[in-house]
Amino acid sequence: MVEAMGAVICLDYEPLWEILTADGWEVQTDQVVHARREDARGVWHLAMDRGGRVRFMQTRPRCPEQAMRVVREDRHYRLLRQEEVKVTIVGQITGAGNLRQLLTDLPALLQTPWEDSDEIIG
Repeated sequence: MVEAMGAVICLDYEPLWEILTADGWEVQTDQVVHARREDARGVWHLAMDRGGRVRFMQTRPRCPEQAMRVVREDRHYRLLRQEEVKVTIVGQITGAGNLRQLLTDLPALLQTPWEDSDEIIG
């Protein structure tokens, strides 16, 4: 349980699980809800605890994968290189309705231009 703005939050995981699975996420629950989704936008991970604390991470390629073959004496190798961009978003929800809104907001949050923000914390 976590206190947020004077209210104690203790989330029920079942409605969160239902929302996430209906939206195409792979979900596991134990002490924390862990959800994963992979699509053209990259790999998305979402973790939530009973106190409503949320941590979202997206990993996506920065550029196409590069590959090359290397021979060392009689050993053949294939080297793969891929640069990734990782974005983490943290916040808090108070229930299933907030989770729906978070899922709706994620694509726009991921497109937030860093260079235009005066809120960047160094």
